[in-house]
Amino acid sequence: MKWANNTVGGNATAIKNLGDKGLSDGKYLLHLCAAVEPRAVNWDIMSNGDTEEDKCQNAKYAISVARKLGAVIFCVWEDIVQVNKKQMLIFMSSMGDV
Repeated sequence: MKWANNTVGGNATAIKNLGDKGLSDGKYLLHLCAAVEPRAVNWDIMSNGDTEEDKCQNAKYAISVARKLGAVIFCVWEDIVQVNKKQMLIFMSSMGDV
């Protein structure tokens, strides 16, 4: 978590723990992907995450970008929207290995 917060920097609000509800909109994970490879994220695709549909789209996009970067991602978009702590750990750990 410390690595992820340091990597994201000031581009997204730091998370307090793996169950942080701020992860549910997928924006933090997209910023994490962009911190690893800035050209990987098309910011025009990311939404504000205000609605459930927006959260779902961001979560799907975050998984897609992470996989494109070579991360081994086991979670599904529902895990992000529901903030599944174990899957958040695996997602962030996988991004650290890219």
